[in-house]
Amino acid sequence: MDEKNVVQIGEGGFGRVLLLEDYNPPYVMKEVARGKDIDAQQKELLILKELTHKYIVKYLDQPSDFLYKGEHYPIFMEFCEHGSLRHG
Repeated sequence: MDEKNVVQIGEGGFGRVLLLEDYNPPYVMKEVARGKDIDAQQKELLILKELTHKYIVKYLDQPSDFLYKGEHYPIFMEFCEHGSLRHG
């Protein structure tokens, strides 16, 4: 994965959101602070990956060719091209 094809598209209190443009369909990676209980974070992510509904963003596995070098905990999701449901 080439870093030049990773674009920051958001930032908030829980971390930043990056668009991984090299994938079709595109992936989004959210970086969140590592908690004290990494096992609990991973368990929560496994549960979120099982949720399937047309109104819920799909959580995905890390692409096999993507090497994350950051300090945070990466979460991979589908890209919602029309943005947030939050208005205002």
